[in-house]
Amino acid sequence: MVKYSVGIPIYEGEDNMKILDKEIKQVMNQLSGTYKIIYVNDGSSDNSLKELKKLSKVKIIDINKNYGQATDNKSKKMQEIYI
Repeated sequence: MVKYSVGIPIYEGEDNMKILDKEIKQVMNQLSGTYKIIYVNDGSSDNSLKELKKLSKVKIIDINKNYGQATDNKSKKMQEIYI
């Protein structure tokens, strides 16, 4: 069985969290295999982290300062096919 990981960097994205998560899950549910979604909050000063914590079945990585580390950080946590 194929395993997928979807890594998504987030910066100041509190208003789009629910829609983004819903759309990603709809696409992933069409694939054969299992998946996990990893959101990386990259130093957002809005309520992005709070909104991320409301989502179900996701992994959250929180980086305090926005140094563009989100992309590098999420790939280190993945063992599956990275999308």
